[in-house]
Amino acid sequence: MVAVLGAIAGATIFLGLPVARAGSLSPGWRAFLNAVAIGVLLFILWDVAAQAIEPLEAALTAADGSGGWAGFLELAAIAGAGIVVGLMGLIHYQDWTIGRTAGRRAGPGAASAGELARRRPAPDTEADPIGAADRRRHRPA
Repeated sequence: MVAVLGAIAGATIFLGLPVARAGSLSPGWRAFLNAVAIGVLLFILWDVAAQAIEPLEAALTAADGSGGWAGFLELAAIAGAGIVVGLMGLIHYQDWTIGRTAGRRAGPGAASAGELARRRPAPDTEADPIGAADRRRHRPA
């Protein structure tokens, strides 16, 4: 069941990326497709988390009655390590993708903050502290 839902979520994202880049859909349709993909992904996350918690609950219940906490602590350590490794993997992936796209533009019509900072000259604060261009732009009509 999880694999089928993962395939549906992956397909919506895989098909949604070209559609979003093309710009042919209205913002409402884009938001709808995005919400469907996020909803499926959240459902998968909830389903996987619920299945991961079941053995922990069973071990905790068994440990509470018998006093054997080793099994529960082992499962809790495995679950904690899995969460940490998964989140650190996402951070590493984000850093890797940022490093790969550092010198490239984000896409047609898109610009990064670094690109804009390189193109716009710094204002000469000594010669014009208030900024004549700003005064002309914001002058009352």
